[in-house]
Amino acid sequence: MSTQLERVVMELRALIYQGAFTAGEKLAEIPLSEKLKVSRTPIRLALGQLEQEGLVQAGSKGGFFVRSFTEEEINDAIDVRGLLEGMTARLVAEHGVTRALSRDLDRCIEIGDTLMEKNKFALEDFETFARMNTDFHELIIESAGNAALFLALETVNRLPFASASAFAKAQYVMPDGREVLFIAHAQHKTLVDAMKAGHGTRAEAIAAEHAQVTKNNLRALIAAPNISKDILPTLHLVQKLHQEKSR
Repeated sequence: MSTQLERVVMELRALIYQGAFTAGEKLAEIPLSEKLKVSRTPIRLALGQLEQEGLVQAGSKGGFFVRSFTEEEINDAIDVRGLLEGMTARLVAEHGVTRALSRDLDRCIEIGDTLMEKNKFALEDFETFARMNTDFHELIIESAGNAALFLALETVNRLPFASASAFAKAQYVMPDGREVLFIAHAQHKTLVDAMKAGHGTRAEAIAAEHAQVTKNNLRALIAAPNISKDILPTLHLVQKLHQEKSR
């Protein structure tokens, strides 16, 4: 992929995530090319790339539209991520946790331990956990040594709400958000212990189970009223789902 095309894909993806377009809205090439100051060709190619990622869909009469997502579709993507991350954890355990990886994972655990000692969480604490959580998962994925697995996870993680840290910041507005982080962090620690001990099957099961936390968060946020775009920017992509739930 050319540098220009990569930039256009990233900018279009960011615009969709930020709510510049509503779910179901047509992405017209000419206005987009003027907005991003490129010709229509890279816009067309970028939209094709985003279709492969599942973020946009082709219309029956041509053109591309912003996708909306149902709860079932999001849960399916989370399940796939859980299976893939389970495989990465198993591979890491079987290959052996290197000294460098052990040090980096321990640093993530230390950050989580420090947060868990607090009696009350502020928004920045949830943001800190989200950054640590992203680092934690990326460390394991990158250490699995499987390029095809890495690419598959990269694709799944681009879908709204499917990634490991999709709801970490939004948990700030959930009544039991702090308790959910405690559960997630405890699973992190158990997973690290299993990988360091070389228990591949156990590590795989823990990582797959860990993904279920995201599904639980999704259900809670669907039921929560008035989630702001600052807390969950991609909420507009499940707008139809919220409307159906309220009927």
